[in-house]
Amino acid sequence: MNRFFFLVLLLGIVACNKGVTPTQSLAQETQVIQSSTQGTSTGSATQSGSNDVDAQTAIQLNENVDLGIPVNKEQLSEILISRKQYVLSYNHSNRVLNWAAWKLELKNLGNVKRGRFLPDQILNTYLQEQNLGKSVVTTDYTNSCFNRGHTVPSADRNATNDDNNATFLMSNITPQTAFLNQVAWGHLEYYERALAQQGKTLYIYAGPIYERQMGGIGSQADIKIPTKFFKIIVEFDALDTTHTINKNTPMTIVIMPNTTSAGTYPDEDRETLCNDSKRLPSSKADFDDWKKYQTTIEDVEKQTGLKFFEENSEQILSPIIVAA
Repeated sequence: MNRFFFLVLLLGIVACNKGVTPTQSLAQETQVIQSSTQGTSTGSATQSGSNDVDAQTAIQLNENVDLGIPVNKEQLSEILISRKQYVLSYNHSNRVLNWAAWKLELKNLGNVKRGRFLPDQILNTYLQEQNLGKSVVTTDYTNSCFNRGHTVPSADRNATNDDNNATFLMSNITPQTAFLNQVAWGHLEYYERALAQQGKTLYIYAGPIYERQMGGIGSQADIKIPTKFFKIIVEFDALDTTHTINKNTPMTIVIMPNTTSAGTYPDEDRETLCNDSKRLPSSKADFDDWKKYQTTIEDVEKQTGLKFFEENSEQILSPIIVAA
């Protein structure tokens, strides 16, 4: 069995001066962990006032992955990024995430002004230090005809500006067609927030699926375009004291195709892709349209190579090198 090795970059304390930008504020709460099967990595990242933190404890205490970190069965390229708003697995080969995980409750919902798309500077610094390229910038999507699709939705994290800004980091963004992003995928997001407004506690996992090669976008055409997207929503009542999954735990599980309004894939029908990005055809909204894409955990695991809801912290996070 391959062992996984991680490098943790501990990036400072919470800034308290009023001149801190959204990106700087987020940077000071971020831990970056890289997995490797090549051997133990060493390194350090220091900043005045930072404290050593045990990496395994840090991840285990992140409430967004209370149900576990998906096990990477197919040895996907992976850099785990832990923030208080979410945890995500970033794939530097595909230049998009493998998955994101977040907890959603009523307290996460508010009405702050939407943020703006920003590069993930912390990820970018790490990638360049490790000679793994650079992070995605918002202009990589310009003229691509793809939406900058949030994985963790902006509206799931709009109680505070910091929370909302975190969703606009480009590491949380994937190339989605306008039809997927604004129709069925968007309707499912409305549904999850409606559950939170009813007092439910949700744990959500989402990410791309690559059934076949569909090319890429960006200046080097190396931001890989997914053929599908999955989402898993696990639902608990507010009074539940332990969040453990059993056969009676309500779940919503979907796999949706990344297609145009004509039902075509974007690599086969760029004309419709681009027309949709300007204006979607008029139609009566069906807010239950996501239901036709419902599937099973087994199907998601088969198509992604991930394993969900396993006791995996020891396997995933050992050994760990903590760099101060």
